[in-house]
Amino acid sequence: MILRRKKRMMRNQEIAMQNSQAQAQAQMQATQAQAQAKAQEMQLDAQLTAQELQLKNQLEIQLEGVKHEFRKEIEMIKAKATLGFREEDKEFREKLEVLKEDGKDRRIDRQAEIQSEMIDKREGKEPENIIQDGEQDQS
Repeated sequence: MILRRKKRMMRNQEIAMQNSQAQAQAQMQATQAQAQAKAQEMQLDAQLTAQELQLKNQLEIQLEGVKHEFRKEIEMIKAKATLGFREEDKEFREKLEVLKEDGKDRRIDRQAEIQSEMIDKREGKEPENIIQDGEQDQS
């Protein structure tokens, strides 16, 4: 009976040891699986972050390109407007100069006529352009 008891105790100890080893092995496998899952999660996180940065950089580059095009267009419009104003200003100044010259020419012509009339009066001649002067003044 003692022998049976010893055998039973030995068997129970072996079973307990096997159970303990199985639990330890299962716990080790669970820990490894958990560590592997964590590593995969970190790797996916890093990939997502890298993709996010790449997309962000691409969007920033595209945005800067669009901004550059808009600035370029605005500068072209400004340049055209400035050039247009300069041309209009130049044309205005030219017309003003022509008007001044025309006025000056008319004054010189009128002064020459008046001098001719005065000379004619001094010499006692009748002025010829009285009717013509009146017609010219009306036009």
